[in-house]
Amino acid sequence: MPIKYTDELKQRAVELVLHAQADPDTAHGAVTRIADELGVSKEALRVWVRKHKDSGAHRPAESINLETENRRLRAELAEAKRANDILKKASLGSIRQRNSASYCSAGVRNPRTFRGRLLSLSAT
Repeated sequence: MPIKYTDELKQRAVELVLHAQADPDTAHGAVTRIADELGVSKEALRVWVRKHKDSGAHRPAESINLETENRRLRAELAEAKRANDILKKASLGSIRQRNSASYCSAGVRNPRTFRGRLLSLSAT
């Protein structure tokens, strides 16, 4: 029984092959290499590429402007980093509150220390 591939997979595979064939360094064996990477039969991929070329569209459709996409992704990364920093600071703050609350709840106000070592806990 033949395997059914989605149209999106076929289109993306054809775009990968056409981009690889456009570069002289990667043109040789592009169909075989990409078919192996995607887990698709190389003959099926050859047929998809041939049909695409026969349809008159020799170049893959540039669906996005790469510079715009790069800017958008950089902004998204910066926003994710800011959110991560906020979460880290909030996490540290909640840990400090929890630790100070445990001292207060135990009736301890000031731990007695000498040269960084805890000697005793003075009760309230």
